[in-house]
Amino acid sequence: MKTYSSAATTLFSVSALFGSTVSVSAYDGAYIHNGCSLDNDNYPVYDINGAMGPAWYCNDGGDISGGTDQALIHEGCVFGVHYEPYDSTWYCKDDRRGVPVDLAYIHTGCNDGVEWMTNSDCQGRYGYNCAFGDLPGYEGAWYCKDQTPLFDRDPSDFDAAFIKPGCSPQNHEEPRYASNVNAWYCGPDNVPPKATNVLANSRRLLRGETSLTD
Repeated sequence: MKTYSSAATTLFSVSALFGSTVSVSAYDGAYIHNGCSLDNDNYPVYDINGAMGPAWYCNDGGDISGGTDQALIHEGCVFGVHYEPYDSTWYCKDDRRGVPVDLAYIHTGCNDGVEWMTNSDCQGRYGYNCAFGDLPGYEGAWYCKDQTPLFDRDPSDFDAAFIKPGCSPQNHEEPRYASNVNAWYCGPDNVPPKATNVLANSRRLLRGETSLTD
């Protein structure tokens, strides 16, 4: 496991070491106490000096003796993490149950919709790179359209988002916020992909197929 600071600029300066394939063979240690939630302005960070050794912990330093959340955060995760409400599990932001998802840095309370932005897009609009840059294999990410400044934010301090690659109005779908579970998904309705399809997609990826379904 690479060690790194929780600052976004440092996180993304080392990202070239990692590709876009989600690895499910090894996971980081995680001791994220129950109740670590954006609702309380809390989120997980990777701490090389944590009480239980290098691992993911809640940023509030809360007591873990009362129980910890399940976490399947693959090694080499430098993108931040998000919480899957249907699994009650933390994953790396590029992953949901071992199936790749788009990176998304959508701040809580986004009411203006989201858009896909690359560094080229941000340079053309603002004259500087996007807050979380372009990564090898991950050109761009989803952001809120309201242009809220994000440069001082930790990459885990954002809404959970499980938006499949290729989500586009051209395919009669778009990222939508499911308020009942506080997460973003792709689809015509505010509902997540069916679990059966997620399993089927996992099998397709193992067979080397790239065509996925909701």
